[in-house]
Amino acid sequence: MFLKIHEIRTMFLDFFKQKKHQILPGSSIVPKNDNSLLFVNAGMNQFKNVFLGNETSMFKRIATTQNCLRTGGKHNDLENVGYTNYHHTFFEMLGNFSFNDYCKEQAIIYAWEFITSIKWLNLNPEKIWISVHAADKKSYEIWKKILPKSKNQIFIFGNKKKIQENDENFWQMGKIGPCGFCTEIFYQYTDYNKNYENIIHFIQKSCVEIWNIVFMEFYQSLKNSFIPLSVHSIDTGMGLERIGAVLQNVKSSYDTDIFQKIIQKIIDIIHIKEKKNTTSIKIIADHIRAAVFILASEILPSNEGRGYILRKIIRRAILHGHKIGANGLFFYKLVSIVIHVMKNNNILLIEQENKIKKIIYQEETKFLETLDIGIKILNKELKKIKNNTLNGAVIFQLYDTFGFPKELTKEICKEKNIKCDFQVFQKKMKIQQEKSKKNKKFFVKNSENLPLNIYSTFQGYNQLIIKSTIIHINIEGKQKKIIKIGDKASIILNETTFFGESAGQIGDSGTIYNKHGIFEVCESKKISSCIIHIGKIIKGYLQINDVVTTEVNKKNRKQIQANHTATHLLHSALKSLIDNSIQQKGSFINHNYLRFDFSYYKKIQLKDIFKIEKLVNYYIQKNIVVTNFITTLQEAKKMNILSFFEEKYGNKVRVLSIGNISQELCSGTHVKKTGDIGYFKIILGKKIASEIFRIEAITKNQAVKYNQKQENLLYSIKKVLLTNDENIIKNIKSILNKNAILEKKLKQFELIQQKKLKEKIINKIITTSTINLLIQHFKEKNHSIIKTMINDIRNCTKQLIIIFTNCTKNKISIIVSVSNDYIQKEHAYQIFQKIIINTNIKGGGNNCTASGGGKNIQDIEKVILNIHKWKKMKNKS
Repeated sequence: MFLKIHEIRTMFLDFFKQKKHQILPGSSIVPKNDNSLLFVNAGMNQFKNVFLGNETSMFKRIATTQNCLRTGGKHNDLENVGYTNYHHTFFEMLGNFSFNDYCKEQAIIYAWEFITSIKWLNLNPEKIWISVHAADKKSYEIWKKILPKSKNQIFIFGNKKKIQENDENFWQMGKIGPCGFCTEIFYQYTDYNKNYENIIHFIQKSCVEIWNIVFMEFYQSLKNSFIPLSVHSIDTGMGLERIGAVLQNVKSSYDTDIFQKIIQKIIDIIHIKEKKNTTSIKIIADHIRAAVFILASEILPSNEGRGYILRKIIRRAILHGHKIGANGLFFYKLVSIVIHVMKNNNILLIEQENKIKKIIYQEETKFLETLDIGIKILNKELKKIKNNTLNGAVIFQLYDTFGFPKELTKEICKEKNIKCDFQVFQKKMKIQQEKSKKNKKFFVKNSENLPLNIYSTFQGYNQLIIKSTIIHINIEGKQKKIIKIGDKASIILNETTFFGESAGQIGDSGTIYNKHGIFEVCESKKISSCIIHIGKIIKGYLQINDVVTTEVNKKNRKQIQANHTATHLLHSALKSLIDNSIQQKGSFINHNYLRFDFSYYKKIQLKDIFKIEKLVNYYIQKNIVVTNFITTLQEAKKMNILSFFEEKYGNKVRVLSIGNISQELCSGTHVKKTGDIGYFKIILGKKIASEIFRIEAITKNQAVKYNQKQENLLYSIKKVLLTNDENIIKNIKSILNKNAILEKKLKQFELIQQKKLKEKIINKIITTSTINLLIQHFKEKNHSIIKTMINDIRNCTKQLIIIFTNCTKNKISIIVSVSNDYIQKEHAYQIFQKIIINTNIKGGGNNCTASGGGKNIQDIEKVILNIHKWKKMKNKS
């Protein structure tokens, strides 16, 4: 039976719908609220909490088709993609699930009916092979009843008496958690040959795995014991591309209808005349599918996390494209065909086509520059190697200096059967990371300086002054009982109104005092469960167990709060006006300004900045109430509260809510109403890295002062130009045009003067029997003009030596140059050294030209004397 991929997908869901399964959509390829995974890699991911027992499913029977990506961790197919017939980075998984409903027998019967029934896939039962675990007697007995009696079609793996880690046919979610036996279904696509070395050899050479049925029967504890579960579940997965290859009677999923259209487009775009280099073509076909679906999930290329995986996939495909003859950009041109053939999988792809094309186009353009440099350097180094192993230092240099990914170096070397020394690479990476750490400055080096079981309670959300007790004093890493006037120290209180630097917000400043002394707090930091107040005693003394008053700088705190709330409004406005896929990449908030970094693939225009400003100020004018509440991290995830992958949250989290405008997890301090922000003004918008954009803004009085300063500047310009608002641009353009004309005339005049000077100087060349010598002393001459003149004169006469000196008000400079045919006799640097003897002049150079200078003007007399001595010596020789 020949079935197209989309027909198989529909048939699978129809089958299980008839078996009373609830048909649910697959989850996003990016896991929601699961930091343990970069991408969804199995159909069961969205039901993980149900399998773990943390949630209860609304439905006992479910079937889905799930987009998956496997490029790292336990399931990493990247290295195999293109080199085997069935491995992919992106693929679809068909799955049916049972939660405390049917068990082994029913799951196996359903699978057998779907793949062998005439009504459904109608596969030949004689070509179906099964694997079970040796300890799973029940599955073995079920299959014995179902399979044809003509031959034994069951493979038995694993230890019959003891389940071991990584056993075939035993599935584990992790080191702890639900687990159980599984049974795999294989389809045999070649004739059976009894000469196969073993069962594994037969499976590898003649079969393809099409379905895996996992029986969640046990819970694995830390002690490696397996406890029977009271509630049993079923988790199955059938690779859509694999079963498609079986039903279309081809030996590779790359030969199925869904891939062949993409492959043909690759051949047409790159102009491949013969179907050679099929590995590279397969890699490109696989990777363009993966790239499209990752980008459709609002992930952008970057140097970390999911963005790094995307960038790696795109670059690997581009590398293989150029390996088989692609000239210039080609990868972005494949987006349309992928969306065309995959639209049945995700109809929303069509709406994102132009955006996906633009992002890949930009990434491809940028990478081609890196690729060209990297390949040239790599090929040069590969010619030098002697032991068939590329030095890790070279891999690191390519990676660190030129941004050439280590994976691509490995890929190129693999093609040439050359090994890569990644041990040396890792050592150099570690050294670099250590240097990076040393460059970071922390007041408190680590939490080991703090006593155990010490913590501070923050009371500063609603009050700025409270009574508290000093529980810890530290000076330069050493605990102290008392600090006196002039001491620089850090203090920890049992309660504090000072916010410790976190969530992008700077720590508070202010004072801690009692009748004995005053401690001026310069900054506050949050380390572990403590808020550390850093500063110095400016009066008297303070000691352990003193009751003190904590008083935060009210003016600065109000400004910080306004800036922090404005940051949340800015984030919301960016998502609303620019692109909902925008992701925060960093922020910084102090009393002077706010900074917000975010991922975006295009340039943000000035008109967009104005729109963002307008929307944020609209939110401010609405005077929306800002509220907060404490909840569990799990509940926050259920509510889809905005959180950030890089942040570490405890079980209890604080949700900051600004009406229906913004909801984020945030521990920072904020205004009570948006109207308290007053006014919002963007003062900077620029790209700071690849796909990372930065906005800086100010609020309240800072924004008012900024506008007044700009108004004053504009008034001053109008006053100088004797113009008004309507004509200011016209007048400035007129001045610039006149200036450009004058500069052009001046340039022409200078060129004429230089030409005359050059002709005059050339006539001063002294000719001897051995050399031609040109010596010229200038005063107050532009240095660049002198250098240009030397370049013009240097090879106009054979055997020529040029010595130019130039004196300005406070500096002397010297340039020595020789013609190319004189280099064999004497180098410019050698001459230069001879004429600066006994002077304070310093400099350097090469064989052709040497130069230097000094601040002692009197040295010019010594230089001239040295030139005469050198000249006499030359004449004698």
